[in-house]
Amino acid sequence: MVVFLDLFGLRRRILPRVAVGWMVDVKIPEREGSAGFHAMDIGVNGMRLVGRREYTFTDPAKQGKRLEMRLQVPPPAKAEDIVGELRWQSDEGGSVQLGIKFTRISREARQALESYIEEHPEDIIQGWR
Repeated sequence: MVVFLDLFGLRRRILPRVAVGWMVDVKIPEREGSAGFHAMDIGVNGMRLVGRREYTFTDPAKQGKRLEMRLQVPPPAKAEDIVGELRWQSDEGGSVQLGIKFTRISREARQALESYIEEHPEDIIQGWR
């Protein structure tokens, strides 16, 4: 069910996000293999990734696309396979930013993220305090 506020981008996140610089491998559906992205901020429900522009999802039908990823939550913890949904993308000159909402994340990975956020209050993105 689509929430009215989601239609206009007015719904705000209710869980905090922290600034990070973690590497994330994203499986590129149109290519064999994965591409390296940087997670710029992350929360228990999603993250913002930045990568090379060549990995832009140009087809509007890709919005909502299921993406398989591999992330160390938090480093140096073991790598976790997670699945997310592409919610938005933005072309930033030579790079692309992707907004990812997690659709499948292990309990252990979620707990590790919660712990990391609690342990790093200084990295909470402005507006979440």
